[in-house]
Formats: sequence, structure tokens, C-alpha cells
Amino acid sequence: MTSGEALKSAGSWQHSVTIGRKFAVGTVATSKYDEKTEVFGRVHKDVEERSNIQPMSNYFGRKPAAGRDPYDRRQVAQLNDISFEDDSEDDFEDVKNVKRQPRTVLTEENLRQYLSEETLKLNLEHHYWLKDAFLNKIGRMAPNLRILSLRRLKISNASFSAIFGTLEQVEVLDISDCAFIAESGLIKFLEACGGCVRRLQASNCQDALSDETIAKIASTATEKLEFLDISYAKLVTDEGLKAFEGKKMPVAHLCLNGMTGATGVGLAYPIKACKDTLKIYEGALMDQEELTVAEFGKALGTCFSLESIDVGGCHHITDEFFHHLTNGEKVYEGTTSKPGLPNLVTMKMNFLKAVTDMAVNNICQKAAQLQHLEIAGCEQVTEYCLETTFKTFKNITYIDINHIPALTPALYEILKGLRPDLMVRRFLYTEVDPKDNMLRVPWKVIKKEKKKKKGKGKKKKK
Repeated sequence: MTSGEALKSAGSWQHSVTIGRKFAVGTVATSKYDEKTEVFGRVHKDVEERSNIQPMSNYFGRKPAAGRDPYDRRQVAQLNDISFEDDSEDDFEDVKNVKRQPRTVLTEENLRQYLSEETLKLNLEHHYWLKDAFLNKIGRMAPNLRILSLRRLKISNASFSAIFGTLEQVEVLDISDCAFIAESGLIKFLEACGGCVRRLQASNCQDALSDETIAKIASTATEKLEFLDISYAKLVTDEGLKAFEGKKMPVAHLCLNGMTGATGVGLAYPIKACKDTLKIYEGALMDQEELTVAEFGKALGTCFSLESIDVGGCHHITDEFFHHLTNGEKVYEGTTSKPGLPNLVTMKMNFLKAVTDMAVNNICQKAAQLQHLEIAGCEQVTEYCLETTFKTFKNITYIDINHIPALTPALYEILKGLRPDLMVRRFLYTEVDPKDNMLRVPWKVIKKEKKKKKGKGKKKKK
């Protein structure tokens, strides 16, 4: 009898509640495999998207073979079984506690039961309790993985390479902050899955990202790649980025933050390769002087589908960059025009100390859909520019104007009067001591009780 049939046969409301509680989680011994997985999947509408494993039926192990006794738990050893004997260690108390976790916590013991040929997604972000000797067997345990996240794991380069000795269909890979993955490991992944990868996140993999690996990405992952994050690849130079010259990629989101080894000329190559599809560009925190060469500004100026740009912290960007950004030429049926940035919604240009009012005005004028503007730390912006921005550009709904010397309390009150509906990010204290870590707690003043003087009281009568 199924839970639905049991509820229909209930003789009273109290009886139905009792049955409902019993079958609520679908994990009772009498429930069948399909009933358990169906009830488990209905816990929340977004549970499948947030799950660390897909399909979610993997949380209950492999589906029982048709015609086999479901209560027969005997397992016959096979020649191709994966051995976990090398992983066994003297279990100390912390490891034992991890093994006692519920089925939704991915421990080594649980993963041995869950992973199979049916597993398509596996998210192991910051699962620091998984041993390196266990991680190198993931490819053999789940050979049909499509989505794999190893973010912030201390996985070795040898184990990472071993995973992709078996996997050949991975479409989404996240290895951000995996410090021990080397150049050879990432190249092995690209050789195995470069033709089908759609999303590659390798932020802060400084040893894995070099000119050679960038050239490998440009030669193998250009067909389906939609998201590329190679931020903080400090070993990458213009020579490596030049591999994108003449290529065409369907990338919609490009992250090049903190690439201090490249110049404006080198950054232009990957931008030009995806100019027809690029919607989000992140190129912040690059303080090299070579960014005064505004070649990548010309490249971004031809990306007419851009919706968000972040160049905050690039101190050497000048007004020339924004002039090229807003004056890109578009040729259509023999006619040349300068449409500006018609789809731009978000512009982040924090702490660009070399830009003036001209850059801010160019962005606001050429981006008719602009709603989010951040100009914090732009020290050369004047009060005239701020007043014009508040008064003229009514499409802006959010603005960050912190750390601008021209902004006085009196001017701020005037600006609030011009646009009372505008959401403004403004710190209460504009001047902050750089040595102040905001962790100090004021001392509590302890009031001491006054001591009573002896001998001056009235004597008691005998």
C-alpha cells in the first residue's frame, strides 16, 4: 500500500494525520525506492537546484534492479570494483563525528553509496574533510558527471588529473581557490572536456593559469564556452592572451579581475573574441601602469550587448578609456553609427583616481538604460558633476558617492533634495583612520562606591 492509498483509506482526521506523519519523509522501511525519492524531491521547489548531487534520487543510493529482492543486501565483489583500502586510517573522534552526519552531508562513506553512472552533478565546495586519496576516485565512481565543483578544496594536481582520466563530458567546472592544481592538470581537463565545456571558473588558480593554459583554452574551448573566469592569473601576459586573436567565442560573462601581468593591449584580445555575445565584464583590481593604454576600452566599446561593467580599483585608467568605451563604431548595411552602450544597466568605476567629470558624463549620456552607478573614491569628480548627475539622469536608481572630497555635508543635503527617491550609498563617517580596525570596544567606566566615614555616627544609648 502506498502513502496515498493509506491516506484515502483513513477513517478519521486523526488517523490521516498519524499516517501523514509516518510517511512525511518517505524514508520508512516499507516505502519503495520511487516513493522515497518522489517525497524527498518535493521538500522545496528549489531543492533540486540547490542540491549538491543530481539527480536527487542518488541520496538513496542506486535504483534496485528490476526483479531483485529489495531486502537482499548481499554484494558480490567484481573485478572492476574500486578499492578504498588505501583511504582507511585510524579513525579519531572528529572523523567518527563526520561519519554520523545525515545523508545530505557528503562524507566519504555517503559518497561511496551515492555516486554511480546516473550522477550528473557533484558539488564539493569547501568539503575539507574529504581526503585527497578519495577525491582521485571521483571520475571512476561517477563517470557521466556534467557539473563538478571543487572550489576551495586542497586537492593535489595528481588527484585532479586522475579525475579526468575517466571524465570526458564535464560541461561546468569550478576550481576557484584550488591552490595545488598545476598547469598540467588544467591542460589535461581541457584535452578531455574542452569541446563540451560551457562554464569554466578558475579564479585564483595562480599555478594552473599560465600563457600555455590560456592558449589551450583559446584552441579547445571556443565552441560552447559561455562563462570564463581567469581572475588573479598573475602569470598570464599579453603573449598568452594573444592566443584569442582572431577567435570567436559565445562568452556572455568574462572575468579578468586582478590580472596584473597583462596590459591594455593584451586584455583587448579576449574581449574582441566575444564582442558579439558579451554581457557582463569584470576587470577590477588591476593597478599596473600599463592600463593607461586604452586599447581594451576600444574593444569594450564594440560590445554593444554589455549590461554590466566593473573596472573598480584600476587606478591608472584615464578619461581616454571612457572616451573609447562610449564611442564604439557599428557598421550596419554600409552605414556607420555610434550607438554608445544601449543595454548598459550597471557601471562600477570605484577608486579611479585619474578620471574626471568627463568620464562620468560620458557614461551617463551614452548609457540610456543606466540604473546602477558607483563612483566612490573618484577624487577628481567635482560638485558640478554630482549635481548634474542627480538633476539630469533620472534613470539612475542607485549611486555610490563615498570618499569624494568635493562632497560636503551641505552639498549632500542639496543632492538629497534634488532626488529624494534615489538610493544613495553614503557612509556616516567619511574620514576613517586607516589604523582603526573597528574592533575596539570603549572601556566601561566603573563607579566606585564612597566609603562611609567611621566614628561620626550617633552613639547608641545603653
